[in-house]
Amino acid sequence: MPTVFPDVHRISMPLVGTSLAGINIYALEGNGGLIMIDTGWDAPGVFDKLTAAFASAGLRLENVRTIV
Repeated sequence: MPTVFPDVHRISMPLVGTSLAGINIYALEGNGGLIMIDTGWDAPGVFDKLTAAFASAGLRLENVRTIV
């Protein structure tokens, strides 16, 4: 997961069933937990990829406190 700015991480996720290549989800680290901008699509395998992307950056979905 690339860090685009200190404490700002970009996750590229596929958009299953569309002509679009994917979507960017952002995870922002804050004092009160993580802020997640966008969540991607509810499609097979996407949650596992999202969890793996968070783990690769040392983050946990359980620490998300706000979703935008």
